[in-house]
Amino acid sequence: MSVINYVDVEYVDHANPIPDKTIVKVCLTLKQGYCDRLNDGTPLGFPATESTQSGSIYLECEYTVIEGEYHNRKIFDIIGLYSPKGETWATMGRSFIKGILSSARRVSTKDKSHIAQKAFMINSYADLNGLVFLVEVKVERRDGYDPRNRIARVITPDHKDYERLMRDTHNPYRTSNQSPTQAHAEDNDVLDDEIPF
Repeated sequence: MSVINYVDVEYVDHANPIPDKTIVKVCLTLKQGYCDRLNDGTPLGFPATESTQSGSIYLECEYTVIEGEYHNRKIFDIIGLYSPKGETWATMGRSFIKGILSSARRVSTKDKSHIAQKAFMINSYADLNGLVFLVEVKVERRDGYDPRNRIARVITPDHKDYERLMRDTHNPYRTSNQSPTQAHAEDNDVLDDEIPF
């Protein structure tokens, strides 16, 4: 009878969350849902998740830390695409995605060059799968539950430690005359399934 060998498997302890305000490099994986269009018929290009309670539509995201002390730790969060309560949640989601593209493709959100504009375009939400970028982690404490990590914000090229932390990450989009510290991107608020808007 054959055995299943776990001798060389790395054990990852998720009991203690990553400390608040820690910056980590992550790889994004989108979890497939069953909603492929917004309520106005706009195709998403990737099956998103639709809340049966609120009617909101969002991307369910898994962020895997890919290096450093917290290697292989996972953070779960969502990115809002639509809320029946109004445009605010979707606007936050678009801002968050722009932050992801800025960090992953190392282009300032204020760069108006042709190459930079191309960096902020995606064919569908599926293009977000596999992107590598920096995030700041926060600890969310909930009554009756263990604390958990969420994404506080995306770290974009304006941050003082951005270049050092991203170092060898491939950058096909930055313009040749853009310095490492030139970018100035806005912060992005964390999104939650409890939709206030």
